[in-house]
Amino acid sequence: MDYKETIKKYLLNEVIHDMSDLEDNQQLIDSGLIDSISIVKVIIFFENEFDISFEEKDMSPINFETVQAMVDTVSKKTQKYHIY
Repeated sequence: MDYKETIKKYLLNEVIHDMSDLEDNQQLIDSGLIDSISIVKVIIFFENEFDISFEEKDMSPINFETVQAMVDTVSKKTQKYHIY
């Protein structure tokens, strides 16, 4: 699964409506493109889309600062839940 494209598509369609593209390392929180309410929406999307669960420790803003940070977070969470 291409996490990056799925995440970018979601952010652009559901969270950041006034942009056509996002850079992988573009600052999202510091630039004001996403806020705490948006992060909650993103977490709910990740849990539903990628079948993962977030704990309080996972909700650090550092995990949502950039698209790449979100991809890394989802990758770690999916590996954790899908180890056999």
